[in-house]
Amino acid sequence: MKNKKIFPVIFLALFCVLAGSFNVRAQDTQNIYLANEYLAKGEVDKALEIFRQLAKKKENMRVIHNQYLSLLISSGDFKTADKHLRKLVKLYPKVIVYQADQGSLLKARGKEDEAKAKFSALIKRVASSQRDSRNLARYFY
Repeated sequence: MKNKKIFPVIFLALFCVLAGSFNVRAQDTQNIYLANEYLAKGEVDKALEIFRQLAKKKENMRVIHNQYLSLLISSGDFKTADKHLRKLVKLYPKVIVYQADQGSLLKARGKEDEAKAKFSALIKRVASSQRDSRNLARYFY
């Protein structure tokens, strides 16, 4: 008889946890939309501040990556851009684009030789993987 009473309680608790996580995602989605709206209107500082907050959550990092990295580089915040890329590479070591972005960041910082070395190492590394080679080729195209 106890199992019949426990099941609804467990179900309700699980439902509350899941509903709460959907609410957070909905809020993040709204903030991503808002940051992109600010960016489209040229309000870079407002967009960057929202992206900074969104980047604190792992699940947002991939979604906001391109806009956030672009804003960081254009604003000259290379330290945060480097930190952001290091996190992504650590979380997703098989995503070659994030490593290529590290090379682009080096180039943006005026470190041409280091950027060339990074790109050369990536090209050698992906030579044995058709998928990674294709992704890296798209990156350079």
